[in-house]
Formats: sequence, structure tokens, C-alpha cells
Amino acid sequence: MLTKTIVQGRLNFGNKKSYDKCMKMFLHRFENFYKADLVFDEEYFDEEAFGINIPRLVKPVGAKTWKNSVSLLEYLAQFAVSGKMELFMTESGKVLKYSLIEPTNDKVVVQNFLKAKEIALQKGKEKEAQQLLDEVIVKFDKHAHAYEKRGYLHYVLENYDDAIEDFSSSITIDENIAEAYYYRAKIYVIQKNYQKAVDDLEMTIKKSLAVQDIYWQARFLKSKCHIKLEQYEKAAVDLKLFSNRNFTADSENKTKVREAHYRYGKLLLEMEKNEEALEALNVAVDMEEGSDSIPLGERIYYRGIAKQKSGKKGYIGDFKTATELGFVAAEELTQEIK
Repeated sequence: MLTKTIVQGRLNFGNKKSYDKCMKMFLHRFENFYKADLVFDEEYFDEEAFGINIPRLVKPVGAKTWKNSVSLLEYLAQFAVSGKMELFMTESGKVLKYSLIEPTNDKVVVQNFLKAKEIALQKGKEKEAQQLLDEVIVKFDKHAHAYEKRGYLHYVLENYDDAIEDFSSSITIDENIAEAYYYRAKIYVIQKNYQKAVDDLEMTIKKSLAVQDIYWQARFLKSKCHIKLEQYEKAAVDLKLFSNRNFTADSENKTKVREAHYRYGKLLLEMEKNEEALEALNVAVDMEEGSDSIPLGERIYYRGIAKQKSGKKGYIGDFKTATELGFVAAEELTQEIK
């Protein structure tokens, strides 16, 4: 049985000597061990960059081909100094199998990077992680992921100029790292440079997959930027896609679905698509769980507006309920109706 498989990423071997050695080992195993039964072949080797570069490869493959491909990439990663490869086996938008392959050898650059990644997750150890990443970059200045991780730490510490510089360096070395675009965009949002943020969020979407959380995080944030830029049609597209996505229970995006329906409903009201707005706002009112801080009274109020504009009954009841819940605009409107 063939299943859709996606491969993306890069492994860098550091120098020509290591690259030539890995190319030779690859060809030997490709022909003798795996009988060419792999997702990828030698065309993805990049002699100028001394690595393997697969921006994105999509193929229907069987279980044996998947296993062979993972096995060979894990073998080659032993000789790399930086990079990562991701393999996704998907069906109907769901991930059936996932493999993340990174260098884990005893090279100093590799070990310092792995240690920095680990301690960067611990609050209060950002500076220590940065020092390790500084050492990584001094030893190997083509380490795109080290720049991206150091940029993220600068972002956390609110050193935004340094963060932008690191994210930009990461992108210059490897234009396919979605995280570098995404967090640079978040800084642009903080700086109220919404068009630059939109540009980076579009690249985040382009460089990630719909089965990854970051793809949808970028869509959600992009919708907010479009609203700030008064680009309501574009914002509506992102919110509709986000609202209709069936996120897994452990996805951070699942907690934002209620807010997405609410914002989508309000946009549809602005666009005078009142019945569609009512559908979205019904969901926003009925959905109990969500990470947003939008009061229930406010959500009910706008549902009342949608009912009123679409000629449906029950809008007065919504205004009264919203008033009882303390939403001031609803109280004023209720007084007008009386």
C-alpha cells in the first residue's frame, strides 16, 4: 500500500572532505543495500553547500521505502555538523508516521547545539544557552539552526534588534526554516510593522506544512495583521481556514478555535455576510473551551447583531443576556430598543 510521504530539510557535512565521503557511502548503500528503494536519490546532494538539501519532496511510498529512507538518513546524519530532516507519512491530513533526524555525533559543534536546545527550554537559562550557541556559530558560521535558536532566545529576552539580525542570518543560510520567519514576524507585530509581518508569515506558511502547528499559528497571526491593515477579505480567508481545521487535542491551536470563529464572525458582519456571520458566532458562543479572554457577553452581543441583521428571531434576548453579563454596548442597545 502506497501512502503520501513528505520529506523536507537539510544536512550539512561542513567541508568537501566529509561531503565526498558521505556521497560515496550514500551511493554504495543506495545501490547495494537499498536497491534504489528510497524516497530520495543523489540529485538532492548539494556539492557547493557540502550537504543534502531537500526543500520539499512529496511521494507516494510503501512501508519498506519509508524504513529504508529513515535508516539511510539517520546513518548520514552521523557525519553531519548541522541541519535536520523531517519525514511525514500522511493520510487525509493526518500524520501516520513522523521522523525527525538530526546530527547526534560527538563533534563539539553538534554537542554544544544539542545542549543549548535542551537548556533553552529551562526558564532562567537563556543566557547560558546563548553562550553555547555563540560557540557553535564561532566554530561553524553556516549553522542556520543555531542562528534561529539564538534569535529565539533574543526574542524571549526582548532583545529584538539582535533577534531580527539572527533570524535574518538563519534565513540567508537556509531559506527553508519556517521558525525564523515566524518569530521575526512576531517581532514586527510588536513593532506594529504589520506589512513586514504579513510578508514573513506568508513565508512561514510556504515553508511549513499544513500538518504542522506552526503553519496554522502563522495563519492565525496573519489574520490579525490583515485586520490591522484593514485587509478584511484576506483576514477572512485565513480565519475561515483556521476555523474549519480539525486540530488534534494536544495542539496549541485548538485553544484558539473559539477566538477564530468570533473574529471571523465579526469580519463577516463588516462584509455584510450576515447569515455566515451568525453561523460563526453561534460556534463562538457555544464553544466552552478557549484560551482567549473575550467575554461571553461580548460574543453573545455580536451574535445578537448577526441575528438582527439576518432577520432572525432572538436578537433582543441576546442583547438582554449580554447586558446581564455586563457588556456595556449591549446595555446601551437594549435601552434603545425599549
